[in-house]
Amino acid sequence: MTNINQIDKGKWDIKRSLNNGETISDILTLDIIKQWGRGNRILISGNTGSGKTYFIMNFLHNQCEEKEYKILLLTNRTLLKDQLQTEYYHKVNDVITIWNYQFFSERIKYNNFYNSFDIIVADECHWFFSDSTFANETDIPLKYLTGNTQNSTIIFISATSQTLEEYLDRDNKLDFKYQFIKPYEFHNCYYWNDIDVIKKLLVTLPADEKAIYFCSSIDNAYKLHREFIKTSAFVCSKNNYKYGNKSDSDTMNQIRESESFDKQILITTKVLENGVNLKDNKIKHIITDIYDFETIIQCIGRKRITDSSNLPSIYIKQKKQPSIQATINNINQFLRPLDCFYNEFKHFNKKYGRKNLNGLLYTVCADSDNRLSGWEVNEAKKMKYVHDRKLAEEVCLRDKNFGHLMYLCDCLDIDFELFENLDLYYTKITVEDKLNQYLDTPLYGSDKSQFIEMLKKDVLKPLQGGYKADTINRYLDNIGLPYYIRTKKQGSRKSIYYGKRAWILKKRE
Repeated sequence: MTNINQIDKGKWDIKRSLNNGETISDILTLDIIKQWGRGNRILISGNTGSGKTYFIMNFLHNQCEEKEYKILLLTNRTLLKDQLQTEYYHKVNDVITIWNYQFFSERIKYNNFYNSFDIIVADECHWFFSDSTFANETDIPLKYLTGNTQNSTIIFISATSQTLEEYLDRDNKLDFKYQFIKPYEFHNCYYWNDIDVIKKLLVTLPADEKAIYFCSSIDNAYKLHREFIKTSAFVCSKNNYKYGNKSDSDTMNQIRESESFDKQILITTKVLENGVNLKDNKIKHIITDIYDFETIIQCIGRKRITDSSNLPSIYIKQKKQPSIQATINNINQFLRPLDCFYNEFKHFNKKYGRKNLNGLLYTVCADSDNRLSGWEVNEAKKMKYVHDRKLAEEVCLRDKNFGHLMYLCDCLDIDFELFENLDLYYTKITVEDKLNQYLDTPLYGSDKSQFIEMLKKDVLKPLQGGYKADTINRYLDNIGLPYYIRTKKQGSRKSIYYGKRAWILKKRE
């Protein structure tokens, strides 16, 4: 089984571990980068903390400034772009222009990109494949960067470059390849199965410790945030049609400007897993339920380690054989339209023309004068699906219960035996734990509805007379739970809830 940290050294111009305090800039010296010319494509693979950003923004910037070269730096998230702008704009804007991939892709798609750049840096370049599972046209910028760019030097940079390397190696499109490995270190490593055990962990966090939860489902992420309404912040893409307006803009600004956040718990999605730095020493717990290996590695790399006394603990959702087999089945289902496209094209439009093709095929303008369009295969997405299916099959064969975790350990170059079952340390969250999350917090509207839904699920039987405060109070008293609801009318005219009555959960002494 291929391991991203065990690729044949002979395939790399340089492959080595970084010593204490050593960074990429110490190894990719001026003599080495002088070998790079226009039209060359370079891959630099280095995990978190290896100094990839410093190499671009300092070493490469300084060399280009002397030669009056211009650099286009491509990033995969608006938040990452903003964070780079905040930290470096005043220093590098004379040389480096920062765009995100989506903007770059639109310019290329509509023939609106004039390449005046001497160097194009594709940072976090795993974006072509990790985002290709939900973005339909990631191959547009990838085809451009691997095609006719003879006037520019193209540099691909990522902590997780395996899929890109396989893609580019097919046609020998890489001229130079470098891999740098900084050993991963963690305080403790756990695997988990039951979200209620994670909730127990979160409700018992010490006051001076913070946690990040990277959630594969945005619905589940927001639901979890609502259960920890006082102590958590929810962050997702502002472009998400369902939850974008619920994303905490104050927390996003804190991450952008200070690389930290005020709330004790940050609940987020993949929007935060790429390149964003968090330099908060209080972040002690990194939790994820994500399946994809490269995404997990990106997630746990968001916390920047300042010294060995500040290591986080990681909590990885265990993926057993039934879950992995479901992933394989889903991929096979996703690939069926492509099989039809290749082998039964005359039936393709009738069978799939108006259906969701999971981004594997998209329409392009073939003849604008005659308003004709044609189908284009997203090769990046196709390769990602095929790669993931093969890997999932290998993981299943390795071990039906721990194959996924074992492979992740290979990727991180850590001992599988370091992982412990979180169930040995935490019980499931209790009703009292959940009620305590709402103590002394005024509840209006949707927050009140969320509270009632929690009560219906975990505490109450169907109540005659509905779920009014007095009815709930009588029931809580009857079953011996020392909580009650007090109602209070909002009297401040400055409040959006002026004149409305809040529920406030209290606890009897």
